[in-house]
Amino acid sequence: MPSDVNYTRLDQYRQASGVGVVIRPEEVEVRVHTGIVAAVGAALLLGGCGAASSTPPSSSSASSASSSSTAVASTVAWHPSSSCHTTNPFVEQAIKNVEAWTVPDVTWYGPTSGPKLKAGTSVVFIPTDSTNILSYTWGEDILAIAKKIGWTATMIDGKGSTQGWEAAMTEAIALKPNVIMTSADIPTIDTYVKQAVALGIGVIGLHGTSFAGPSIEEDEYTNITTDPVLVGQAMADYAIADSCGTAKVIIEYDSTYEVAVLKAETMKGEIEKCTTCKVLAYVDSPLSQASTLEPGLCSSWVSQYGLGWYAMSNADDFWDYCAPALKAAGVADSAVHLIGCDGTSTAYQRMRTDEYQVASVPEPAEFQAYAAINDANNYVQGLSASYGTAAGEWTQPVYMVYSESGQTNVNAAGGAQGQYYPNNNYAQRFLTLWGVSS
Repeated sequence: MPSDVNYTRLDQYRQASGVGVVIRPEEVEVRVHTGIVAAVGAALLLGGCGAASSTPPSSSSASSASSSSTAVASTVAWHPSSSCHTTNPFVEQAIKNVEAWTVPDVTWYGPTSGPKLKAGTSVVFIPTDSTNILSYTWGEDILAIAKKIGWTATMIDGKGSTQGWEAAMTEAIALKPNVIMTSADIPTIDTYVKQAVALGIGVIGLHGTSFAGPSIEEDEYTNITTDPVLVGQAMADYAIADSCGTAKVIIEYDSTYEVAVLKAETMKGEIEKCTTCKVLAYVDSPLSQASTLEPGLCSSWVSQYGLGWYAMSNADDFWDYCAPALKAAGVADSAVHLIGCDGTSTAYQRMRTDEYQVASVPEPAEFQAYAAINDANNYVQGLSASYGTAAGEWTQPVYMVYSESGQTNVNAAGGAQGQYYPNNNYAQRFLTLWGVSS
């Protein structure tokens, strides 16, 4: 187990937020996020994802998303194959979890009160790498929201390396913004974060550290992320449930990022608890070099392990380069099962066309951009952060997109546009909270 995974922080986070997760062998907690089962029932009663749709960047897209989501609502949830018969409680629980996670959650967990916007606020966003789809999407959404509310926003490319992050932080600090937001790994650039904080500049991470909310050990005002432990668990649960407890699994991650290590350790721990499953390989590979390394890696897995395996990763971007290599090797689309997270547009497309990828745990990028702007407003007004606070005030629950064996929810909750937009009217709720006309 990597030494840089801080399980003390994990325990503190779990105790504060009420999240129940099986992460160690001796634990036997119920492993579903508090409230998610109730949310499933609410979603089904409301007709799945046709209710209260948030507005994506294009109003025409929003209309399309709403109609597409309604069309798949009756069959949105994943269900096990009729040939799956198990009495293993661990596998049975994984099946229940996946059934819950594949229904869009329409509940609003966010703030219902807060300060109006402070005029004249400026923010800088540093994506870990502008070629990383999720990071760049966050940046585009932050810039669009800032423009809408009259704030000043700038994006500086982190270029996917420690040196690039440090250079971007230096440039951002020189601009003297009120807040710097970044998806770079906060512990790696801690010296620069401290410089910013000393100058009165708030630092907000988007996947900047492992856990949602204010960092316990870093100088980070808050961190915006879906619970990484549950994300890792959801990916592992899908492999366990879909295989009826017989999954042979490859786990790929990038240890450059603290949050990626935590997801990977969670995946590995879950698979190892499934006594009839097996971890074939645990691969640390730099995401910034995926275009050159991934084709060879995926080809080697076929050579070494044959077919029928599940591969899980901390980013869908890995599979952008794996899928073409599998295709070139003549591997049938259904012969391997790729599972990822972030929910990039390319991942949605692979699932839509049944091209190797069977599931992804998407990050709601636009929603998280709104949450980051909301906490930037809290920061400049001297208030505590709202998202994922130490008291577990709120985080957006895990949601899983899948497509396999004729079942799919790929068009639900914004999926028709290749991105996850939670169906809880988040954009209007934040704008109303801030006193901004839509």
